[in-house]
Amino acid sequence: MLFSPAEQDMVSEKMRPIAANNNLDLISTNELFDYFVTLVKERLHVVLCFSPVGVLLRKAIRKMPSVISCCSLNWFTAWPKKALKSVSMSMLKEVPFQDSHLKATEGGGMVTTSSAVIRETCASLCQQFFSDTSLLSKKFLTETKRKQYVTPLSYLELLSTYKSLLEEKRESILNEKRRYEILRPGNQFGKQFWQSLPA
Repeated sequence: MLFSPAEQDMVSEKMRPIAANNNLDLISTNELFDYFVTLVKERLHVVLCFSPVGVLLRKAIRKMPSVISCCSLNWFTAWPKKALKSVSMSMLKEVPFQDSHLKATEGGGMVTTSSAVIRETCASLCQQFFSDTSLLSKKFLTETKRKQYVTPLSYLELLSTYKSLLEEKRESILNEKRRYEILRPGNQFGKQFWQSLPA
């Protein structure tokens, strides 16, 4: 039993004013406790979320068949492209992008791309990668009869991996730049280094 007799009495006493407000003439402790159980059954909703990836869902169904037979199942469909882009824009908004200044190949002018355009392009590319992966997953299923799940979690992992790799590469490039600046001939240490080399 879930409740001890003392707890049942306590719940029943707390239910007495609720029953009186609903114009119910419940007197005994058992009647009040049964009313409590009825209210809980009417209002209790449990949400179980399982990913189809792996064996967790299959194990849960085997152990508790009522997961299928006594529940309403909602199979979530793929995210639309607009939602994918919105999620990537939201996750990439904290990534510091800089304006890009490149020399044009013809005419020698400068081409400037703002950080907002770079962020938008990265978000679009991430969305395209995920959409293409989903299509390839379907193609893989038809060709090999093996299911490869591409879930929203995969998309979030893609974005997290992109952010961490970007940070790692930026750090690596900055370290290389610092080493170059130290060895630059105009630098005091660089002058000593270049003079110490045999001619």
